[in-house]
Amino acid sequence: MKNLPVRSVPYGTAFKVFGDEFIALDYIDGAVLAIRKEVWKRAPFDKAGCNDLRKASVLSELTDYFRGLMEHGLTENDTRIATVDLKATDGTREYGTFGMRAALLTLEQYGKPYSNNQK
Repeated sequence: MKNLPVRSVPYGTAFKVFGDEFIALDYIDGAVLAIRKEVWKRAPFDKAGCNDLRKASVLSELTDYFRGLMEHGLTENDTRIATVDLKATDGTREYGTFGMRAALLTLEQYGKPYSNNQK
């Protein structure tokens, strides 16, 4: 793997940083949206059945994961807070949005066709 600034990694390309391998999915306001290449963890969204990400048990798992990246050299200045749209599959917006540094992909992000053409 050659060394490139993360913001220069082409769509769909794997890159390694802070001890993990990621895939570049999109570029938003000069930052890269990336997903961990391998399965991150098999964890329930919420152990008690809560469907609100802001209160779900997976939130602590994501926070712990972010802290682990920080142990490998990541700083808060290396990431941006992603605004996660908590829109339900039926289109309702009772949960609003939520800012996170390590987040799950939304259904819309998961279904978006990503291309190899950088903008």
